[in-house]
Amino acid sequence: MDAPDSFMYFLEIVSLYVNNGTSSPGLLSLAGVSQERQNPPILGMRVLDRFALVFLYEGQGVLEQTDCRPERLAPGSCLLIRPGIPHRYRPDPGSVWSEVFFVFGGPIFDAWGQSSWLPRPMHFLLAPVKYWLQAFLRCLPEDQKDPLQTTLESVCRIQALLAEIVLYRNKGRLHHEDRVWLDRARDAIERVLAEHRDLPAAAAYLHMPYDAFRKRFARVSGRTPSSYLATLRSDRACRMLLETTRTLSDIAEDLGYCDAFHFSKAFKKSVGSSPSHYRRDHA
Repeated sequence: MDAPDSFMYFLEIVSLYVNNGTSSPGLLSLAGVSQERQNPPILGMRVLDRFALVFLYEGQGVLEQTDCRPERLAPGSCLLIRPGIPHRYRPDPGSVWSEVFFVFGGPIFDAWGQSSWLPRPMHFLLAPVKYWLQAFLRCLPEDQKDPLQTTLESVCRIQALLAEIVLYRNKGRLHHEDRVWLDRARDAIERVLAEHRDLPAAAAYLHMPYDAFRKRFARVSGRTPSSYLATLRSDRACRMLLETTRTLSDIAEDLGYCDAFHFSKAFKKSVGSSPSHYRRDHA
């Protein structure tokens, strides 16, 4: 699939990530933020060989599928496009169209598609728009210097985004206050990681007992605070291993582990290789 040509044929690309390789269990092959400057030509239905996830945060348009009535698209419209489904979507004439998009595939996403979790409709709404725009933007690749690191992070982030969408749709629309709180909670966890403190300190920053903090974080985000902290630690560990020459003991201390042994054990469980092998293979 020549993704930039076939998927983005009418968009002016503001930022774009492309990976034409193959990987198991999953791969993010295309991602970006784009804006439309003119109404595209009327083309036939398109069929993708991978999943696509699109979030429209500005503009108006229409979605068409075979044997279905056209659906109106507006800010907050999300399209979960499954492989092999004919479709086309386009903005209204004169509409300023802005979206964040991802194209991804692999066995792990095939398993998601075969489950009963993912929404069956191609088109559904996510609100508030500002919150979901930030959620989508957080999934864009940050550092493309190491393909393995970028792939691992991207696959995990897309799955976390899918989980958040599933919870939003299947467990009731979360209040705006919950989403604002979740942003504050994530910031608090990042703060305790930087300060070498534990998760109860994150709850204290939000003036909450830790048990209440843990339960609310899991309910709103779909994952535990400890899981989120482990992901942050793994991300930072990968960068420090590749971008510095610091010893494992120094990195362990900086990330709040009691020693290099516990750091190595946690890193291997999360990433799949020891810190030493990761640095040797990817530096």
